[in-house]
Amino acid sequence: MSLLADRMVCAIAPVSETETPWIPHKPEQRFSVVLRRFLRRALKQPCWFTAIHDADGGTRTDRQRIRDKERGIESGQLDWEVHQGPPYLTRKVELKRGTNKTTDNQDSTIAKLTVCGAKPIVAWTLREAYEGMVEAGFRFEANVATTLQHCEALLDAWDREAEAIKAGTIIKKRRAPQKSGPRFLAGKRFTARARKSGVMF
Repeated sequence: MSLLADRMVCAIAPVSETETPWIPHKPEQRFSVVLRRFLRRALKQPCWFTAIHDADGGTRTDRQRIRDKERGIESGQLDWEVHQGPPYLTRKVELKRGTNKTTDNQDSTIAKLTVCGAKPIVAWTLREAYEGMVEAGFRFEANVATTLQHCEALLDAWDREAEAIKAGTIIKKRRAPQKSGPRFLAGKRFTARARKSGVMF
């Protein structure tokens, strides 16, 4: 039984040559989803962690890029930041899959944080992320080995399913876009008062 069966319609059929198969997450995104589940279950409290918003993928305008730079948003962001205490401990974590490598801007970020005494963790597998965090001093629950094994199996299953979608042995139907309802509904009394005060015509 597929691990994504509740979200997929499966069939044995070739993929259309004119349509790219739709896959719920890209490889690094799947990795990030599983890392979140692993940290929630295995990292000892008190702790706090978050994924950093994806790069814009070239969708920002030049004006938006200038605005973000002026606001202090630096390039070369890494995927995750994890905090734990006491004693206080923090690390950035960069997730990679396959043959992906860190960018020049990410290398610059890693070098600067290393000089600051908080060398980031770069991982291509969940086990590498876990081992890097252990080496950094993070503390985990006693059943971390079981949790790690479960999350590794989950990620492996999602990867196999993604490959099956690409091969055309699983067809993922796209959901029709859903229209959002009106964001604001004005009642009769409100409308009457607004018109009386000149706010609404």
